[in-house]
Amino acid sequence: MLQFYEFLRAHGVDALIDAEIAGRPQYWPDWMSAQIRHGDLLINSGRREVKVGEDEIQLAPKEFDLLWELLDHKGLVLTRDQLLERVWGYTFAGDTRTVDVHVRQLRRKLGDASPIVTVWGVGYKVGPERSATPAA
Repeated sequence: MLQFYEFLRAHGVDALIDAEIAGRPQYWPDWMSAQIRHGDLLINSGRREVKVGEDEIQLAPKEFDLLWELLDHKGLVLTRDQLLERVWGYTFAGDTRTVDVHVRQLRRKLGDASPIVTVWGVGYKVGPERSATPAA
């Protein structure tokens, strides 16, 4: 077991190991609980939670991964092939319509809070944040 801890220490997770050895409550480094906010939408990677306002939205694992990938690359257009590679991996045998189906499901589940914009003939991107209150 000590070799395992030494391996982890060598890869920069000292605080997690120290907490585990000391028997303290689980310590989560920032990278394990990263959050991205976009308007009313909040996504937490460590908990794999998505909230719109105070309401938790239940997403399938690939829907969550797709939403995270798009939000994590805000401002960039990601092609369907890029999304397939990043979310489904190299071994995925489906076609690019899989991405379209998952985007459609995300839009349905997130409603007006959906940040996903179609870039026709290319792929998808995250659109600008919508203001909570309409301008007067």
